[in-house]
Amino acid sequence: MGVSAQPPAPLNNDPSRIIVKFAEGSGVRLRADGLRSTGNVDLRGVEGVLRAPNVVGVSRLFSQTEAELDQLRQSSNLRSGTPSPDLNLYHVVALSTPTDLPSAQSVLNGLRAQPTVEDAYFAPLPAPLPAYAQTTVRDTPDFLANQDYHDPAPVGIDSAAAWAYVGGRGTGVTVVDVEYEWDFDHEDLPIDPDDRLTGGMYTGFGPDHGTAVLGQIA
Repeated sequence: MGVSAQPPAPLNNDPSRIIVKFAEGSGVRLRADGLRSTGNVDLRGVEGVLRAPNVVGVSRLFSQTEAELDQLRQSSNLRSGTPSPDLNLYHVVALSTPTDLPSAQSVLNGLRAQPTVEDAYFAPLPAPLPAYAQTTVRDTPDFLANQDYHDPAPVGIDSAAAWAYVGGRGTGVTVVDVEYEWDFDHEDLPIDPDDRLTGGMYTGFGPDHGTAVLGQIA
């Protein structure tokens, strides 16, 4: 069953890109000649929507290969004991006239009405950084006195109490920071760019935010 139409894209979404998640089990994959289904589902309705004049192309959402995503899914299923979503079902529909919101909304509504589509939505835009954080600072001053998140509750998380426990300082713990972006040359973060798990780094707002997050958790 398709999903209901949604109101026009808010300001924090990108009306030039529609993210489409096809239904689990449909086996929809992008091939050289278009979208095809290994689950033998009828894609004629979807194909009709994609023939709209403002649709300029369809691509896969994730940069990993289909085989890599299948392997990740299989590993997740084994670890959790529950079925994981098929990330190969996510695709991006690119539109040529993002300022024509009625036309963009028409394509979105058409996709959401298809029984083979689990969900469709305008791609979210990354949240902008605060204005003061737009420039990179080298030789950062010592801001330890400002790091009140170390303090006991209700001000902070009481880091010192956690440090008293075995493993409380993070020994043997691996973390993954999923966001944008990082300053790999920061004096407090000797991180190898090859430590990135996958994909590229979004650089639209400057490296302050991700760098600050890693500074807090690591």
